[in-house]
Amino acid sequence: MARRKFRDIAGIAGLVFQGFPGKQVKARHLQANSGLFFKVFQDYEKDNLLLRQAYEEVYDFQLEIVRMRQAFERISTHRIVIREPVQLTPFSFPIFAEIFREKFSNESLEDRMN
Repeated sequence: MARRKFRDIAGIAGLVFQGFPGKQVKARHLQANSGLFFKVFQDYEKDNLLLRQAYEEVYDFQLEIVRMRQAFERISTHRIVIREPVQLTPFSFPIFAEIFREKFSNESLEDRMN
């Protein structure tokens, strides 16, 4: 995620040439060029301001670390209740279907579920 965020930061900082007006550089080239800068900074200059900015933006905007910490604290105060449902729950169905799909059969998926 930080690498992806660094692509935008590198463009704004002028590290990566984005092309002339009307003739933009392809996204693949921008990604490769900014990826090289990211890798070099990560390996040789870990305290680089642009690299640090990328990680901070991921923590703040992507992961929302403060909200996540608050949620974990709120969850830790609750009691955990484990129940064994009689039938498949909506969240368990995709896992159950994947197990059946792995087995080869002439029956359709719908027939195997019934």
